[in-house]
Formats: sequence, structure tokens, C-alpha cells
Amino acid sequence: MDLKERVAYLQGMAAGFKFNGSSKEEKIMLGILEVLSEMAGKITDIETNYDEVEEYIECLDEDLSEVEAEIFGDYDDDDYDDDDDDCCCCGDDAEFDDDEEEIKDNNAE
Repeated sequence: MDLKERVAYLQGMAAGFKFNGSSKEEKIMLGILEVLSEMAGKITDIETNYDEVEEYIECLDEDLSEVEAEIFGDYDDDDYDDDDDDCCCCGDDAEFDDDEEEIKDNNAE
């Protein structure tokens, strides 16, 4: 039984017990049941929205994967070796200093 059905069952029981709000306790119980009914409706709406958002995100993730595959191919981070920094112009070993944003030629040392 889902949440809305359970609340409806409790409301049916209250009607069966002839709760009409004549006493303070009955008024409180009927008020609580009314609030529970509203909460159950809101929770059901949230669950539905969550499911829709989750499905949308999964579609976006699949689309992004396709775009990444198209742009980067079968790029694998493990294929990249941080220690193998060769100059793209001459092929000599080069040291890239991120702080100074300049290339130092290791052969000049």
C-alpha cells in the first residue's frame, strides 16, 4: 500500500468510527488526517518529479558520453604519462612550469 492509500484507509476508519469533529479529540484527529492527506499528495508529487529528473539526468549523461566519445575518441587518462613532456616543435625534453607559464628546455641545463 502506498502512502496515499494508507492515509485514505485511516480517513475511512475515522469515518467508520463516526468522527465528525464533535469533540476536541475528534477535531484534532480529523485535522491530523487532513494534514497527512496533503503531505501524502505532496510527497507523491515530489517522488514523481524526482523520477522525471533522474530520467532526464540519465539521458543527459548518455548524451554527454556520446559527445565525449566523438570529441576525445577512446581517450584514457592512464595513457597519458606526466613524465613524458616533449616539446611539440623540436621533440626535445621540456619542463612545463605551471606557475611561470613558460617552457624550460631540459637540454639547455
